[in-house]
Amino acid sequence: KTEDLKKEVAVKDAEIDKYYKDNTAQFQEPDKVRASRVWLPFTAADREAVLAQARDVQKRAKSGQDFADLARTFSKDDKAASGGDWGRFDWKSLPAAETEAVAKLEKDGVSDVVETEGGAAVFKVTEKAPAVTKPLAEVSATIKGILVDQKARALVDKAARKFSDVA
Repeated sequence: KTEDLKKEVAVKDAEIDKYYKDNTAQFQEPDKVRASRVWLPFTAADREAVLAQARDVQKRAKSGQDFADLARTFSKDDKAASGGDWGRFDWKSLPAAETEAVAKLEKDGVSDVVETEGGAAVFKVTEKAPAVTKPLAEVSATIKGILVDQKARALVDKAARKFSDVA
């Protein structure tokens, strides 16, 4: 049984270090960005008026007016009541032009007016923390478990081949 073989397998610190260095992307925590949005939908008939309103909202936000209040007052999406807060992940489901605008902003940054097919948006990034790689000490036990599994499976495969050679 693989579980029994795991008890016989030894993993050296050097192997853990090598696995960590060879697989650092696996231990990355993505950047943490929390974004808020004011969304103003438009039709062909009212596009210019809505874009003017979006520019006004953007100007107010850049001058320091509370973004959550602006969102509650002007935004026309289901996040308006919560001050336009799209959290850390929901905003990533927005159209590409909007997610790109958010990605460019620093903490407390306010976007230009982002025009999409059906409306205009203004964003503010309320939190931003860079991507980080978890330290080896934090992931060492996980890596050891992976390596033990790999070695135990290799022993099972070797034993199976040996058995099939005999048979």
